[in-house]
Amino acid sequence: MKFCMNCGKQVEEGSYCGGCGTQLEKNDHPRTSSKRKKVLGISLMTLVLLGGFLFYTTMGKNVLGMVVPIKVLPYVGVEEGTSYKLKQSYGKEGEMPEESISTYTSEGIETIDGHSVYKLKSVENGSNDIFYSLFSTDTSEGIKEIGVIDDGDIHWTEDPDIFFPEKMKVGKKYVYRDETSKREITLDEIKTITIDGKTFENCLVFKTNTYFSDGEDTSTFTSYYAKGIGLVKSQGSVTMGDRTYYTEGSYTE
Repeated sequence: MKFCMNCGKQVEEGSYCGGCGTQLEKNDHPRTSSKRKKVLGISLMTLVLLGGFLFYTTMGKNVLGMVVPIKVLPYVGVEEGTSYKLKQSYGKEGEMPEESISTYTSEGIETIDGHSVYKLKSVENGSNDIFYSLFSTDTSEGIKEIGVIDDGDIHWTEDPDIFFPEKMKVGKKYVYRDETSKREITLDEIKTITIDGKTFENCLVFKTNTYFSDGEDTSTFTSYYAKGIGLVKSQGSVTMGDRTYYTEGSYTE
């Protein structure tokens, strides 16, 4: 059976279409074939989009973060305009912990002694002492605290630790070693949490374990960072020989 490839008219016999004069060849109905391909393409696209939507909304950014690395810097609270308070406690198990509240404020980017840094100020309530953490604006190797300002004196770190990689995937462990320790950092999950009635959407939850070369000292921390704010919750422990100290922190107004 022949069909016109130009107008789609069915032709019983002959080599040319009686409707438009186009030379004929054996084939399936071109318009039907084209239509089927078009419908099939639309259906496949719909399934892909629907599947992507369900993938994202039902599994959340946790799964998305396993595939697409997440840029960490906007969460750590060093970019200009971020400010938050942390209520912190620290002490040995079974003892009354020491408690404090500190205010953290980013003063943005500044060049100090030739170093371009994010300047993060921290002030403990009731104290006149101002402490600055200086984070390098070059995050290509990771987010690094390269110096501090303590009581007006600047101290630069010769071999700064990487706080976090520049980008991270959910569930992936990042390991850093130096002469004295090994640090394991994992972006464990992305989670919405509520603290004292205030909700923080899609926090990055990090788990950090540090092992020192003496084999006796270790630390383990779980920390929650909210985008555009910074650290909003933390809990962890530090073991030094036979002594273990516990620490907690949480956002406060």
